[in-house]
Amino acid sequence: ARLGLPAARPVEVRTVRLPRVYPILRPGTAWDLAALTWWLADQPRLVSFGRQGSFVPDNTHHALLMGEAAAGALGVDGAWDAQAWAAAVDGFRSHVVED
Repeated sequence: ARLGLPAARPVEVRTVRLPRVYPILRPGTAWDLAALTWWLADQPRLVSFGRQGSFVPDNTHHALLMGEAAAGALGVDGAWDAQAWAAAVDGFRSHVVED
């Protein structure tokens, strides 16, 4: 409301209970992730982050920090600050899942 967005008008609310929410990674996933990371390094207009994009079972506040860092790496002129993003990604490595 403070931002002037229209009021939300939900049409349905649904609760789904799942036996687990964290991904079950198979052997070899680290290699797949490394290959994807190297491929992404050659894609200047692509960035992958968040729980699924980084293949990490982070908490919600970690995912929000990733989004904030991505927004911060995008300049007002639309230019991507690759160094700022790389520094942020290094910081993500310190995230610890909290139960």
